[in-house]
Amino acid sequence: MGMETVVALIVDWATRRITGMADQALDATVERMWTLIGNKLGTHPAIVRFRDAALRAGHVPPDVGAEAVEALTQAEAQDHVFARELQAAVQAAMTLSARKKSQPSNIDVIRGNSVGDIVATGPVNIKQRVVNYAGRHPARFTAIAVAAVLILSSASYGGVQLLGGVVGQNTDRTIPGRPQAAEGAASKNPRVESTFSVGDYASALAFSPAGDTLAVAGSTSGVANAQAVTVRNWRSGEIVGTMNTTSGSFLSFSPDGATLAVSGSSGQAGLWAATGKQDVPAVQLLNDSTAGGFVPSAFVPKVAEVATMITGKNSCAMQFWDSPSGAPKARLDLGVGFWEGMAFDPGSTLFATYERGAVKIWDRASGRSAVSAVAEDYVHGMAFSPTGQFLVTANGKNASLWDPRTGQVMFTLRGHSDIVNTVAFRPDGNALVTGSKDGTARVWDLVTRKEIANLPGHDADDDGVTALAFALGGEVLATGDGAGVVRLWRNIG
Repeated sequence: MGMETVVALIVDWATRRITGMADQALDATVERMWTLIGNKLGTHPAIVRFRDAALRAGHVPPDVGAEAVEALTQAEAQDHVFARELQAAVQAAMTLSARKKSQPSNIDVIRGNSVGDIVATGPVNIKQRVVNYAGRHPARFTAIAVAAVLILSSASYGGVQLLGGVVGQNTDRTIPGRPQAAEGAASKNPRVESTFSVGDYASALAFSPAGDTLAVAGSTSGVANAQAVTVRNWRSGEIVGTMNTTSGSFLSFSPDGATLAVSGSSGQAGLWAATGKQDVPAVQLLNDSTAGGFVPSAFVPKVAEVATMITGKNSCAMQFWDSPSGAPKARLDLGVGFWEGMAFDPGSTLFATYERGAVKIWDRASGRSAVSAVAEDYVHGMAFSPTGQFLVTANGKNASLWDPRTGQVMFTLRGHSDIVNTVAFRPDGNALVTGSKDGTARVWDLVTRKEIANLPGHDADDDGVTALAFALGGEVLATGDGAGVVRLWRNIG
């Protein structure tokens, strides 16, 4: 089943809704399919754009359709249950459509010669397609002619040209939107763009939302082993911001890139301007060395809030703060325990915490624990995938990818010879990078589940790779190590 077929089915359904030409049985089947997609990828930007375009106009621009195909293809490859349920819904829709006509199914997009109700044998031009359509449905032709032309003239969805069949003559051509196979990705030959040092230890890395600056937390020699955070233009190497702080284990940019949340040791957390030389934060969120000492923090995706985890003697809580004012907002009681780290899903409806081998997933609105699980080893880091489909944990020498809805491990990536310290998804969600105490960062294709690149060079004697971050678009990866060395990589697959 191609995701191009799914896109064409939904566009055809949306056109019927707009023109008032409903088909009760077929539409109910497509609506069930659309519900499956909504439950799985309802907040995915590509699916939101596709839905809005289809329901508003009954046609979808080529780039929007291609993005939807890519998102659906990734979800199909990574979630077999979703793929199976979606395939069943699509087959039911196609069966109903086929029963209405003696001709082959009107939504077999892969053949390239049928879209909607326009069917032909062999290559046909757009004029002939419209004539065919008008002849078969004269009452509907006037109402939806423009939408039909726009659908049929779309350049391609996922490498399949709707007007004239498969693009090109090479049947081995890779379909855009589907992750490259391991051999192709590895052939990109990863290379180091630049290297710089930040002191004795690189504890955290974060690219700004625009991708032009990189924030680095690195320990410095001196009194109390103070942490210092620098923000630099990674292309030119120019330092555009410095923050003298004793807390730098967690860094995250606000959605507009103007503010940096910094927290970690000594019970401190603050909001800092992302540029300029500063000795104190613009807003001090926490300054309490008795509050567990260690304070994870993160900006919450899509909302102007930052979250800090506060651990007391007998309790742990998630405190949300307004940004940039720092005014306290909701506070969620997480019960007894010392949670070492957290991650938010891209839709901001869930967050996950870990402590040793325990993993919990919480509902952000209510603070209730939805899922509890146990990893195969101590967890050292975690992250949600860009679509929210996976939660990855760095546990022991491996990285496990979980279904956040059920707490079940979908698969585990194995290959490092020492503890995995940190993990990061590429922004397109097709690849994952793991940083290990063995001194390497490894890039994994999440479709083939194979290693596609090994990035060596960090010193294994100093905790190896301790921090990772991707720039917007995934074209640049930053890796930091326990010796304070930061490398910027390109062509990583």
